[in-house]
Amino acid sequence: MKLTFVDKKIQSTIAVFILAFICILWEYFNGGVVSHYLLARDDLPAISNWWGLLTVPLLFWLAISRIHRRRENGVNLESKSEKYDTKVLKRFLAPLAFGILISLLWEFNFDSF
Repeated sequence: MKLTFVDKKIQSTIAVFILAFICILWEYFNGGVVSHYLLARDDLPAISNWWGLLTVPLLFWLAISRIHRRRENGVNLESKSEKYDTKVLKRFLAPLAFGILISLLWEFNFDSF
């Protein structure tokens, strides 16, 4: 049976942590780590991007755990397992593409859409 990233939860979570750490380091050495104010008001508390080192791997672990649990409960045959993995990948890539589209529209000032 071929192992996927779902089966390697610890290694995948460590990889996500390293990626988040690299992003934070880049921010730190290029002007400082950004903080975001609640409701975009300076008089309210700020949330630093440093929290991403904790929240991003934690959310990744929770998502992978749920995917793994659903996969183990619903799929017994290997051929179905590969089909299920493809379905999960498609369901991940569709919102990712939508998020990239929204980011590009924001970046290039297409506010009317």
